[in-house]
Amino acid sequence: MIDILATATKEIGDSWAEYQKVAVPVCRRFGQVCYEWQQKLKTTELKKVWTELKIDEPVALQEMDAYLGSIGQTRLKIEKRTNREEPDAFEDIRKVALTIVSLGYKELQKTDVKRSLLDSAKTWARGKLQEKQK
Repeated sequence: MIDILATATKEIGDSWAEYQKVAVPVCRRFGQVCYEWQQKLKTTELKKVWTELKIDEPVALQEMDAYLGSIGQTRLKIEKRTNREEPDAFEDIRKVALTIVSLGYKELQKTDVKRSLLDSAKTWARGKLQEKQK
């Protein structure tokens, strides 16, 4: 593995040196070389190469993206919140909302709120929730 990292370091370093001399936005060689090595190495190993060569990661990623854009591709974005739950279905939300209305209604019956006002509010809330179902 050391040989492949040394080869990657040399090739990316040479390309970086060329990039720094030219610094023309059209020059996509550096991005191409980084992209090709990203396909061969793990991203963490590629970042080690960039660190060793004192290449800013955002610059390298920007040039990789520019190269990929020039050939009509885009880099995959990795979801950072992999443990995020799936969004709730509307029907589940509606059922919970109806339960909230029922429980709230029962609690409000214990207070001194006018009965007619309470019934009207309950009817309106249920109507709004059922309206969304249609």
